[in-house]
Amino acid sequence: MDGWDGKYENVSIYALFVYFIDGSLNKQKILLGIKTLKNKASAENVGDLITDLLRRIRTGSFESSCWFIIRALRLCRNTQKFLLTDNEKADLESFVSVTTPFLEGIQQAEKGSTFSSEILVQFASLFEFIREQNQRKNVVRTLKRETEKRFRDYLSNDFLLLSVYVDPRFAYLSGILLDIEWEEVERLVEGYCDTSTIVTVNQVSEPAAKRTKASQSLFSKFVESKRLSTSSESTRSELVNYEGLVMSGRPPLDSCPLSFWRCNSVRFPKLSRLANHVLSSPQSSAQVERLFSRCGELVSSSRRNRMSSQTMNDIILNAALGEMKRNENRANSADSESSEESENDDDYHQSERMNESNSSSRPRSISAPTTFE
Repeated sequence: MDGWDGKYENVSIYALFVYFIDGSLNKQKILLGIKTLKNKASAENVGDLITDLLRRIRTGSFESSCWFIIRALRLCRNTQKFLLTDNEKADLESFVSVTTPFLEGIQQAEKGSTFSSEILVQFASLFEFIREQNQRKNVVRTLKRETEKRFRDYLSNDFLLLSVYVDPRFAYLSGILLDIEWEEVERLVEGYCDTSTIVTVNQVSEPAAKRTKASQSLFSKFVESKRLSTSSESTRSELVNYEGLVMSGRPPLDSCPLSFWRCNSVRFPKLSRLANHVLSSPQSSAQVERLFSRCGELVSSSRRNRMSSQTMNDIILNAALGEMKRNENRANSADSESSEESENDDDYHQSERMNESNSSSRPRSISAPTTFE
């Protein structure tokens, strides 16, 4: 069975064929009928349309005397037992309603602009959804068991905990980490920020200064302890200020978390460096699957079916580098336009201030004194 949907006419046409193998082991095909569906092409309406086709064939109400309709009549005598009952339809609808959020989560994870910080939040929403369903159904119990197992496995990943913390859309939300408290995540963040180092690439480093003998005096030990305490206190102050900022005004869900850190990198230098480390990873490896699809399109072409793997790699790599170059040019042009606009605004405001100062410095005209009689 297949159909044609009118894009603008709001009408659909469906045709039903039956394929079978006869007693002589020959494959046969019979058309059962064609019918128009005027309502919405939903699964329920299409199923009712096919059921009506079968029932009309069984009652012989088709106005046709073709031989294949007669054979179809014999074929469809016992077809009713294969149709879904009302209880089976209800079970199918329940199954679709339970599994739809999981399918939506997979589709969301396969998008190109995703972040690893969304994984734990996605599992938290699915786990809360499945716990609210009827636990007497086998499919619900199975989904709940598997969702909780994978959710807890992901919660044991420190990388995901760090990424969800530096995402201002989800940080300090209650109920998204199961039995893990945000204080535990803060201790993990503190340990990472206090031990991480900045690595510079392609920079000529100066020769290291001659190491001096470490002093063991009381003064040196005192200063060193204060330095360490100042570093830990600065990290703790960033965490406190970050919590207050996020709880007072959280960015919208459809916003990019990197925009927040571009605006607050000076205020939170350690946390912004952490965000730079952990927010680069997407939710899934769907980009690799898309690349494989492109490779399949190249190989399946009649002109490229003998292409070597090295040639394919060069073609795809050059295309990717070209895309990176175009994105870089667009970003540079946008930055130059914004800088030109800011310069024009500054010139305009400066000229306005000069005009105001000139007008204020001019001597006011003195009117003649008025005489009164």
